[in-house]
Amino acid sequence: MAPAPTKSFVGFLLLSAAFLTGPSTAVATVQSGSVLTTIKVGPFPEAVAFDPLNGDVYVADYGTNTVSVIDGATNSVVGGISVGYNPSALAFDSANGDIYVANWASQNASVIDGSTNEVIANITVGQGAEGIAFDASNGYLYFTYSPTQCPATGCPSGAVTMVDGSDNQVVGSIRAGPTPWGIASDPLNGCLYVADYGSESVSVINGTTGKVVTKVSVGQYPLGVEYDSSNGYIYVTNSGASMVNGSGTVSVIDGESDEVVATVQVGSEPGGLAFDSATGDVLVANYVSNTTSVIDGSTNSVVAAVQVGIDPAGVAFDSTNGEAYVTNSYSGTVSVIGLSASNPGSPVLSALLVVGAATLLVAFSYLAIRQHRKTRHSQNTPTADVPPTGAQSGSKE
Repeated sequence: MAPAPTKSFVGFLLLSAAFLTGPSTAVATVQSGSVLTTIKVGPFPEAVAFDPLNGDVYVADYGTNTVSVIDGATNSVVGGISVGYNPSALAFDSANGDIYVANWASQNASVIDGSTNEVIANITVGQGAEGIAFDASNGYLYFTYSPTQCPATGCPSGAVTMVDGSDNQVVGSIRAGPTPWGIASDPLNGCLYVADYGSESVSVINGTTGKVVTKVSVGQYPLGVEYDSSNGYIYVTNSGASMVNGSGTVSVIDGESDEVVATVQVGSEPGGLAFDSATGDVLVANYVSNTTSVIDGSTNSVVAAVQVGIDPAGVAFDSTNGEAYVTNSYSGTVSVIGLSASNPGSPVLSALLVVGAATLLVAFSYLAIRQHRKTRHSQNTPTADVPPTGAQSGSKE
């Protein structure tokens, strides 16, 4: 195994990149935290996902059973793809380059080939699919379901369905909480984090054994889940808090200890989240207050609140252009938030260098956190197997 890069090596690469770009290609922050443009898509857009291989942004148009394709270079719609009924969730599979679409009302998931933007398969996963997560460690896609649809319409209550991305076959299911909704994968500990909408908790599932190893108490009606690779934290939106005091919260879970280390107040009824790999920030769509909150991942504090369209539901970050895409369900639009952009002297080279530098920084953070966890775990060898449920916090066996 090749040795991990050192701080000095990473610093050398970053300094070299800055030297090669010169003043004409320097990266500058422009209109940070403001809406650059608004893109008209299909009615009631819900989920949104970015494909780093082709630079396209995919939007699930719930009202027209289509997926709009936005060219991230021009921020214009370049196509529409017919899928199943009421597409509600999207996920990009980095192993095969495909985009998976959960069709809420047609009991299936559509698979879009990112190289052709055509549907190449439909997978029967049951009706009411509401969330998708891709696990790069095993190449699986995980589907959660709306609690109003199970078990009457073909999906087991509280289940998470597993699909092998290599052949698009259902390989099994995992029992999570009674009302699973949002889901995310933590590649550092190999676990899945599933928001249980009805029990104010997050189920932590061992991705290898498929067993729930612990549950983490969060806020009321947890909805969205996102993993931050810069700090190893998992962010969970608590949509119900807004019903009490007019604002929602985000619970921050440490992936090492599986404990809540911070609670961040955001806008009203927060839902979708996205991780900004360039800055380490986390973006939160606030459905009722029509804003997107920007959380600094280093301090877990809100540093900006951007006014967007009506009923923002989903968020995705485009690592190529440094912009965030927010779906506005009632408006039928996508707001593009400017976070960072390249000097027009050499946009292609600058974009490549921005992505490269961000990748190096995230990689180094990943290695540092992983080494810390290995050291910690080697000093604390478990003495007994952990039961599937009710396990001690932090145990991943």
